[in-house]
Amino acid sequence: MKMGDGTPFLNKIGSHIVEVSNDGQHNSITLPNPWREKAKGKIICHVPITLYADDTSGNQFKRWNKHISYYFTLSGIPPVLARTEYNIHFISTSNVAGPLELAESIVNQLNELATEGSFAYDCTLQKEKVLFMTVPLCFLADSPMAAKITNTQIPGNCNNPCRICKLKAVEALDRRGIICI
Repeated sequence: MKMGDGTPFLNKIGSHIVEVSNDGQHNSITLPNPWREKAKGKIICHVPITLYADDTSGNQFKRWNKHISYYFTLSGIPPVLARTEYNIHFISTSNVAGPLELAESIVNQLNELATEGSFAYDCTLQKEKVLFMTVPLCFLADSPMAAKITNTQIPGNCNNPCRICKLKAVEALDRRGIICI
C-alpha cells in the first residue's frame, strides 16, 4: 500500500500499528505479519479440515482383523462432495496401535502445520507454490470411538456424558428424567 505521495505506507507508520482496546490498553502490532515474511510474496491459504476416526474390519463382524483408521476431508466443501471417495483422504491405520497412540503423531503433524505451515503447488491459481496452514475444524467419530478418544469409558453410564454440551446429571437417577432425555 502506498500513500498519496507514493511512499510506502509501512515507512510512514514505522512498521507497526497500535491497537487500543475498549479498556484503554495499548497493544503494538508489528508489520509485516510473520506469516507474510514466511510466505515471501506467495499466496497464503488456510485449509480447515474435518478429522475422522473409525474402527474398521475386513470381516462382517468387527471381532477379527480390527483396524483403527484416521481420515480427513476438507471442511469447506459441500457435504455431497465431502462424502465422495475422491475427497476422503487417508492419514493412518494400524491393527496394533490404539486410537490415542495413532493420534499422537497426527496431532504433532497438525500442530506443525498450524504453527509453521507448508508450501504446496496449487493448480487452480497457476502459481508454483502457496503457503498453506491447516487446523482441524472438528473431529467426528462414532460413539465407541469418541469414548476412547475422550477417555470416557462408558458414556451412557456417565453423569456427564458429553464434554461439549451441558447435558449432565447430579446422580444416576436424574439421568432417567425428562430433562436428561
